[in-house]
Amino acid sequence: MPRTKKLRLTERERGRIDGLFEAGTSKRGIARALSRRPGTIYRALAPKPPPKARKKAKPPKRCGAPPALAGREARRLVRTAARVKMLRVSERQQCLKVLKKLLLYYCEGTWVRKRLPFLPEPYQ
Repeated sequence: MPRTKKLRLTERERGRIDGLFEAGTSKRGIARALSRRPGTIYRALAPKPPPKARKKAKPPKRCGAPPALAGREARRLVRTAARVKMLRVSERQQCLKVLKKLLLYYCEGTWVRKRLPFLPEPYQ
């Protein structure tokens, strides 16, 4: 037979529980007198915990290895790539190849594509 939930304790029942307990009746005796489960009586007589203060939501912890390049180092590489325009064409192509490989290796691919759109595509 499935358990059914009884209604919550009324203020009157709580008062009776407190009065009977102060009069010296056992918790199980109170449960029998009120036709309630002993666990309900134990919870009613338990000291009330103080209300919990709301904690600020923390960002989820990152899993995996830390990024190889910090933000500062990645920005420095981007600045260097922007200055490549001053080089001769042959040097520029080689520099772009190396730089793109480094960035794709150390940074997230989408990050590189967003910040360096001028890099020629597939250099393998």
